Amino acid sequence: MMRTKKTVRLLGGMVILGFMLGMNAPHMLGSHAPEIIKTLIITGQNNHNWKVSSPILEQILDDSGLFEADIATSPPKGGNMAEFSIDFMPYQLVVLDYNGDDWPDPVKKGFLDFVRSGGGVVVYHAADNAFPKWKEFNRIIGLGGWGNRDEKSGPYVFWQKDKVVSDSSPGVGGYHGDQHAFMVVNRDTSHPITQGLPEKWMQARDELYSLLRGPGENMHILATAYSDPATRGTGRDEPVLFTITYGKGRIFHTVIGHAMGDGPPPAMQSVGFIVTFLRGAEWAATGKVTQKIPGDFPAVYRDSGTPDDIRFWPDYRPPDLKKILERVATYDYGKDEEVLAQLRDYVRALRNSPESKKTCEKILVRFLESDVTLAAKQAACRHLREIGSAASVPVLGKMLLGLETSDMARYALEKIPGAEAERILVKELAGTDGKIRLGIIDSLGNSEARSSVSHLAKVISGSDETAAIASAMALGQIASPEASVLLSHSLGQASGELKDQVAFSLLKCAGRYLDSGDSQEAIKIYELLIQSELPLPIRQAAIMGQIASSGDLARKVIVDALKGKNQDWHAPAIAMVKNFYDTSTIQEVVPFLPNLPAESQIQLLQALSHFRVEGVRVSIVSAVKNPDPLVRMAAIKALEAVGNYTVVEFLVSHAAQSKGKEQLAARASLWALRCSRANSTILTNLVKNLDEAVQHELILAVGERRIKEGLNLLLSRAQYSSDRNRLLAIRGLKNIASPSDLPLLANLLLGMKMDADQMEMASTIASVAYLIPLPIGRARAIMDTLESVTDVNGLILLYRTLGKIGDDSSLPVIRAALTDENSDVKDAAVRALAEWPTETVKEDLLHIARTSEVPVHKILALQAYIRKIGMEPYRSPESAVRSFQDVLDIARSEDKKLILGTLPTFASPDALELAQTLLQEKEVEAEAQLAIQKIKEKLQKD
Repeated sequence: MMRTKKTVRLLGGMVILGFMLGMNAPHMLGSHAPEIIKTLIITGQNNHNWKVSSPILEQILDDSGLFEADIATSPPKGGNMAEFSIDFMPYQLVVLDYNGDDWPDPVKKGFLDFVRSGGGVVVYHAADNAFPKWKEFNRIIGLGGWGNRDEKSGPYVFWQKDKVVSDSSPGVGGYHGDQHAFMVVNRDTSHPITQGLPEKWMQARDELYSLLRGPGENMHILATAYSDPATRGTGRDEPVLFTITYGKGRIFHTVIGHAMGDGPPPAMQSVGFIVTFLRGAEWAATGKVTQKIPGDFPAVYRDSGTPDDIRFWPDYRPPDLKKILERVATYDYGKDEEVLAQLRDYVRALRNSPESKKTCEKILVRFLESDVTLAAKQAACRHLREIGSAASVPVLGKMLLGLETSDMARYALEKIPGAEAERILVKELAGTDGKIRLGIIDSLGNSEARSSVSHLAKVISGSDETAAIASAMALGQIASPEASVLLSHSLGQASGELKDQVAFSLLKCAGRYLDSGDSQEAIKIYELLIQSELPLPIRQAAIMGQIASSGDLARKVIVDALKGKNQDWHAPAIAMVKNFYDTSTIQEVVPFLPNLPAESQIQLLQALSHFRVEGVRVSIVSAVKNPDPLVRMAAIKALEAVGNYTVVEFLVSHAAQSKGKEQLAARASLWALRCSRANSTILTNLVKNLDEAVQHELILAVGERRIKEGLNLLLSRAQYSSDRNRLLAIRGLKNIASPSDLPLLANLLLGMKMDADQMEMASTIASVAYLIPLPIGRARAIMDTLESVTDVNGLILLYRTLGKIGDDSSLPVIRAALTDENSDVKDAAVRALAEWPTETVKEDLLHIARTSEVPVHKILALQAYIRKIGMEPYRSPESAVRSFQDVLDIARSEDKKLILGTLPTFASPDALELAQTLLQEKEVEAEAQLAIQKIKEKLQKD
């Protein structure tokens, strides 16, 4: 028996989606309204929250105006599946949101007949986990995961070097790392589903399925996403959208759109998911796609995307600008900021769609002419600044003369391209005064309005000093030849603040001349400024400009400045050294270094660090002996850039003999030294120089520089050095050991006697194990070593190490150790679970906390359990709070403090209520008050 639910939202969905794109729905979908596609969503069992996802899929389909969806709900897991029947005949499309018990044979046959005869199928997310043993189903879905799939299910399929790769190597089928936002890359932009979509786009926080495997017959990959090892991914470009043909049937398979928890799933609210789901569904049903790409599709035009590139449709529908503006119309400053954010997100989302921007502009212009609040008009002007054109100028021009609306109008006008906006600003300049006049002058500068220079000339020579200063500033922004002539003439006549502003603006004009290649005109301005009585920063800037404009004479100008007794000229001259010297000429400057004042020496050392030549290096090494500590620090820093292998011993010795900031500077230069033979020199000295302080610096350098060839030396120092250097060597192995060295590190661990060494080595082993991309298998070397260890102390060390690695495949061994007769082994197992880096062991910890007879184990387990809940920030707040409430009966005051510290992560009414309950307990009163405050702050922001 099939239970169905039918919801029809066709007209409303067409109107909303059409309004979003600035066109009516039939035009959006084609020249004629399409025939409605009868669709069946099969659901009822899933390891994901089908009660959330299936109604959303139904709404998305119905709201599009293309589909009319029914839902077929199976009996619950373990129920009587013989009662489950489906008649596929009325439908053109089946959407699979099912992953559970086998269908009855009649349903299986009906489904296969439906697809073979031309029925369309959409495989949604976890539906590809279903029916691992049903051969024909796996041919239909192409690739699947989980359900004990392995190499017998078919090869791994992924994208590599611009082509599809099949990998038949043994291994599990199905995996995903941490939920995160990721960039999708369309590999085929000519297929009807992806045609017109940008090549790259962002998907909201989601599960990125990886290691899918299956028959892959008649399969075509449309899009992939990189499974980043930083999020515990595979390091492969995994298929996320693909098609399959089976008989006459078309199948669209999307692995995105995860729905879990109680709240609206971001992955399903994502525009990228909704649009590709709808396009894939239409293609599967009809073989074509009539839908237009919405203006807010989350395109990425850079190498990588950011969360700002993601677009959401609240309630799974396109946002309605008309409804947003209805709320904005009554907005007042400081109130209901959320609606401004909605308007901002709406407008910015259209930045890649000229057609949508034009429609949006018309609506915003009409909005400005309506009876709305000033704050609302300001919001509209803010966005016309981004998308406005000549069409916005007339209404903004009317607002320009109003005291309350002038600033907002200018803000938009100064960024609108074309002559119309400039013309209206120039026109209104003469007829205004006061604040409005100053604002227009500012906007003329911001828009670099060349036609306004003659008008600004009257203002700069007028009696209004404030307006004159504003005009001088605007002329500097315009920086045209006419503006330059006017400012040069004004410099001799101006005084005070106006004169300083004229000088700053002349610097901008000279810079514009220099950029355009007219160095002679630039020099005229710089010489005028140098010779004038102006503040030192202006004259120093002019000297730099003069040097930049002097061509072949630039080096002479620099040398003359360094020779001179006027220290004020040193800084601008030194700042230009790297622009006009190279390794063949820099020796002209080096002899001046020791005779300059300390401040100038520091500046010149920084400049010399750009030149890797022997003369410079010798001079900088000499400067390390300078009595001034700041000069010494600058010289040490410069060696990082100019040093070669000959300075290695010098830096090591200096680091070993000095302290504080100077020691840190020597270390930093040694670690960052980039030259041939530096690494080999460090290793040679590590062998021959046995001084403990020097050894310390060399061991540090091997680790910090990641000198792989130093592995054996560090292994030796990890066993046969002073306590201090032994720990340092063990720590350094984190940076140079590789996963293939793990058996060696495990054996080294077993031979260590000192507790500090053992814990440091366990940490090192875990760090090296994390270099293995897939979490499953990271502990294999330790597990292999464990098989041959019978010594209790050895077992304890390896169990604790497994806890730091956190490979879930080693959990059965740890769980078995919990029942060991030896209490120390039990203790190691409990501590391993407490240190486990993921939330996988949460239930194990809860069981220990409730049942253990060892008080310290109860404490360790409960506190670790609380921390593990805090490691699930995407968990629904209500569920997290329930978990905290469940352990209050066994929680001590210290545990409750830990709970209160974690509660704000799950800010919600339930969290607030729990904190208020604990407020009654005196021992945790202060922590409860702080938690309440933080929760309230978060709730107010949300």
